[in-house]
Order: sequence, then structure tokens, then C-alpha cells
Amino acid sequence: MTIKANYQCSDCKRRLEKGEFIAIIGNTPPTGLSAPLGRADIILVNVGKIYCDECFKKRYERKERE
Repeated sequence: MTIKANYQCSDCKRRLEKGEFIAIIGNTPPTGLSAPLGRADIILVNVGKIYCDECFKKRYERKERE
């Protein structure tokens, strides 16, 4: 059995395709370890926001001083 995950950007709601840039911002579930454990699709749904490249840059890229 193969699980195919479908992710979409939390800002623009565009569906992210395989091999495309993806940024995930959030808190990991408490496991007592430095990395979350479990299925990636469940962790991503419960952890935080998912962004495409364009939305991530708009939201988090440092603004140049003028």
C-alpha cells in the first residue's frame, strides 16, 4: 500500500507537487527527543503551517534596508 500525501500552502492554498520547495513552520509534538516521531503526514497536519516557495519568501525573507 502506498500513501500519497497532498499538501497545500497555508497562505495561497495552492497544491504543492512532488519535488517542489516546501517550508514547514511550527512546533514539534512533545516526544522528549529533538525530532518528532511518527508518520510524516500526521506530523505535518498537526504541527503548523506549510508554505510554497513564493509565500515563504513573502512572509519570512528579510526586508532590505532602504
